[in-house]
Parts: sequence; structure tokens; C-alpha cells
Amino acid sequence: YEELVRIDRFNPRLWEVYSRKPAKWVGLRDTGAIETAGEFIGGELRPLQDFTFKGARLRTNRWGMRDRNYSKAVPEDTVRLAFLGASYTMGAGVGDNETYESIVEETMAAGVQGRNVEILNFGVSGYAATHQIEVLERKVLEFDPEIVVYNAHGNELTSLARHLSLVMRDSTEIPYPELAEMIEKTGVLPGQGRAQTEAPLRRISREVLRWAYERIASTCRENGITPVWLMIPRLSVDDRGSRFEPLRRIAEE
Repeated sequence: YEELVRIDRFNPRLWEVYSRKPAKWVGLRDTGAIETAGEFIGGELRPLQDFTFKGARLRTNRWGMRDRNYSKAVPEDTVRLAFLGASYTMGAGVGDNETYESIVEETMAAGVQGRNVEILNFGVSGYAATHQIEVLERKVLEFDPEIVVYNAHGNELTSLARHLSLVMRDSTEIPYPELAEMIEKTGVLPGQGRAQTEAPLRRISREVLRWAYERIASTCRENGITPVWLMIPRLSVDDRGSRFEPLRRIAEE
């Protein structure tokens, strides 16, 4: 899959847009397309939205996914996959039919061993591994996928620490006792600002990421789902070395 993100080769016009990054590009939360979904996860895509995000049209289906409509029941003779991820998975700055998930689904349109293939896109820009636990347990399982693909990226540890920093700043209740215990050991207190919390939370980010990966994998297996970890390299830096290997080792554990 690594060549799917080489837009400098396959879509020079899109690469030009990425390089310029217009000032009018706003965060997903500033588009009005995010609704509150609980204090810990913060927000999720609203159903049936149609708006412009980073220069491209973005539409959501009735379930709040950036994807076409699917039934919750899996059609006969169909392999259903669910994609978890952040902006690369959701698709930031590309059209609805140009997302990574859409391209992979189209590529597999011929089917697998005589079965059709459906890929459901649960990606949301800005989500960390700690968000994905709730997405999996509260949303993905309802669609009964056969395979769940966790799409990792080079900022896994940074985005995770940022999420936990916001959780502590806002004194949000942490719904996972194991995670709450890890944070408590850092000495970080509810209500403290990012300047006070981010450094100590970064120090436990690998431990937390390992726990999150384990929980996602075990939840999948308990429900008869095959978990798959996939690294999505970023365009602006080389994630294949220094960032990829530590994440791969954590995922393998």
C-alpha cells in the first residue's frame, strides 16, 4: 500500500495544494461537522454532512462515516473490513472518491475468493489510539466486520500525549481504570494545563500506546475479528525508519 500515499507521483495537482497549505484550511472541529460524542472521545463526525475540508468536498453517510452508505448487517458473500485511523484514513484534502480507503476498496472490487469486499471508513482527523478504543467498542462492533485494520501513522505517540493532555486539562473522567492508573503515576493532576502535563504524559506514551494496541487487538479477537496493524507513512517526512520501527515493535508485542 505504500505507493498509495505518494501523491507527488500520482497527483501533482494535489501535491501542489498540500505544499501551499492555504490559510483558509481550518481544523475539522471548526467546520461544524463535529458533534459531541462523550467527554473522553470529545467528538465525532456528524451524520449526513456535506462541506468543504482543506479544499475538498467531504460528505458523511447516515452513520457519520466518510463513506458510502452501508447496512449494519453484512451482505451475503461479503468480506467486511473496518478501517480505524486519523486524517490519512478519513482523507484530508482529497475528494470522497480519492480517500485511501476508497482507493483500496475500488482496487479490491473484483472480490476475494469469490466474495465481495466492503471497507468501512471509521477514520476521523485528529484521533489518537486512545480514541480508537471507543470507536471500536461503541461503533465498529455493531457492523460485524471480519477484519479491523488499525492505520497507524508517524505521530502516534505525539497525538496520544496530546489527547491525554486535553483530557487532564478538562478534568475529564477516564473510563479505563488501567489508563487512569498509568496517568496517576505521572503526578499529573486534573485541571493542569498543557504546559504542565504534556512532558510527563509523553514519557508514558509508549506504555499507553502498548496498552491501547493490546486492548484493540484483544477486543477484536474476543469478537471473532482479525486485527491488522498497518503503518501509513506521511508525505512530508520519512517514517519508514526511526518512527516506523519503534511503532512496529510496540504493535508486535
